[in-house]
Amino acid sequence: MLWIIVAVIAIDAVLRLIVLKSDTRFDFRKSDTSNSNTLLVYLPGILADGVQSSLLMVPTWQQYGDVLLVSYDGKRFKPQSISQDVAEWIKNRKRYDKVVFIGSSLGGLLAYDTEARLTIGGVHDIDVDFLLLAAPTEWGDLKGPGKVSPLMYLWWAGPISNATTGKLFLKALFQKPKDDNIEDGVDRKELEQRVREAQSTPFSVYADQIRYVLGHGRPPEGSLIGIDAVFVSFERDEIVAEQAHRSWKPAFGGTLPLIKSDMTHVGYNEMPKASIRSFELAFAELDLKKG
Repeated sequence: MLWIIVAVIAIDAVLRLIVLKSDTRFDFRKSDTSNSNTLLVYLPGILADGVQSSLLMVPTWQQYGDVLLVSYDGKRFKPQSISQDVAEWIKNRKRYDKVVFIGSSLGGLLAYDTEARLTIGGVHDIDVDFLLLAAPTEWGDLKGPGKVSPLMYLWWAGPISNATTGKLFLKALFQKPKDDNIEDGVDRKELEQRVREAQSTPFSVYADQIRYVLGHGRPPEGSLIGIDAVFVSFERDEIVAEQAHRSWKPAFGGTLPLIKSDMTHVGYNEMPKASIRSFELAFAELDLKKG
C-alpha cells in the first residue's frame, strides 16, 4: 500500500509541472471622477480573485485614480511570471506619473517583486507608492493557522490533489467569517459566494502561493528607500502577526507608517465600511488626492 501512495504522490508532482499552467488576468477600471495620472494596482492575497475580492472597494479606489485589478488565473501560481506581466502592463501605458501598489497579504511581496522589475526594465520616471495590507515577508510573520504552512513544502500538489484531498482541505481551511466579524448590512448571500469562490481555488495554486511566501524572505535593508509606503495591520487578524510591519521597515530605511484597523485578515467583504475607512486613512498618509 505504501508504494502505491508514494507512486501517486510522485505522479501528481510530475503532472503538476507538465500539465498545469499559470496565467495573469487584468481588469482595468477607468476612474469616473479622477483625471489624475495615478494608477492603483490591486494585487490580492492567497485564494483571492482580483475582481471578486475587491467588488466593494473599487468605487472608493476609483476616486483616487484608474484601477488595475490583477487575478492569478490557471492552476499554477508562478510569481515571477505574474510580476513580469504586471510590470509589462504598466510599462506599456506611459500615461501614469504615479503607481500605487495595493498589496494585500501575499500581494505585498508581489508588489516588491514587480517594482524591482520596473526598475530593472529601465522605468525610472514613475513615482511608486506601496500600500501594504497585512503583508507577510516570511514564516516568522505568520500566526495561528499560518504556522502550519511549512507542510506545503512537502505537498507538490498537482491535478490528482486538485480533484481529491486538496479540494477537501480547502473547504475545511476557508470557512465563512464569524458573525461577530460581519458588519450590519452586508449581503450574506454574496459573502457566502465569496467563500465558495475561495474554496474552489485549485489546491495546486494554494500550495504554490504558500511556498512563495515561505521562500521569499524579507526585502533587503534599504532596498525600498525613496518609496512612500504605509502598512495596515488588522487587529482581528488570524493569519498575519503585527510582526510583519517590523519585517518590512528596514527595507524602507526604518520608516514605515502603521495604521491599525479593527478587522479580520483582509476582510473587505465582511467588513466593507471598516475597510474603506482604512483605505482612506492610508491614502491620506500617502498624500493621494481625490478627483
